[in-house]
Amino acid sequence: MQLNSTQSTKHTVPVLACVLKQLCARNDQLVLDPDSVTKFHALKPPAITILDYLERIRKYASCSDECFVLALVYIDRIIQSNHNFTVNSLNVHRLLITSVMLAAKFFDDQYFNNAYYAKVGGVPCHEINSLEVEFLFMINFSLFVTSDAYMQYYTELCNHALNSGCSCQEDAGPLSDFFPRSTVAIASEPSEPKSVSTNTRPSQRRSITRSQTRVVTQ
Repeated sequence: MQLNSTQSTKHTVPVLACVLKQLCARNDQLVLDPDSVTKFHALKPPAITILDYLERIRKYASCSDECFVLALVYIDRIIQSNHNFTVNSLNVHRLLITSVMLAAKFFDDQYFNNAYYAKVGGVPCHEINSLEVEFLFMINFSLFVTSDAYMQYYTELCNHALNSGCSCQEDAGPLSDFFPRSTVAIASEPSEPKSVSTNTRPSQRRSITRSQTRVVTQ
């Protein structure tokens, strides 16, 4: 699944952040079904933006570029398998650190232990362990991604960068440079992160008003 080795995640991350930001903006308008609340949900959205959070993961996790595309695939699989689940500002940060961690463990030759990813993500170690188990069950332990499926999601990101007309175009750079590479290096110890948000679940609200919008349409 390795692609052209001439480009870094600095081009992938802004576009992925933009896609998820737009998805969260839509889903934040929905009414949350209390039965759909998971361990990924916080009481309130974290102060750190999706882009800044992904940049932090990119800086310290030192995972391959493909892991960020795989993270998008995994999050979309959760949506497909859990029809009442919505990706929103309350859960997107925990979904990201968990999905990138699992992608690195499954795809990369080198990866860190859970305690390190917890520090990168700004969550306690016991919580990242719990999130990992929750994520795996929600995705039905389906971590393998075919090359065709990978390219579908990667192409969607490229198309977004080309056609969205939003700021991620400028952040990602020229589309001709938009090629991930696999380069795994050992990161320096991250600075002490702040917690992404309170760990407890949000108060109960009315049932969701419409079905979840997927990240990538078939």
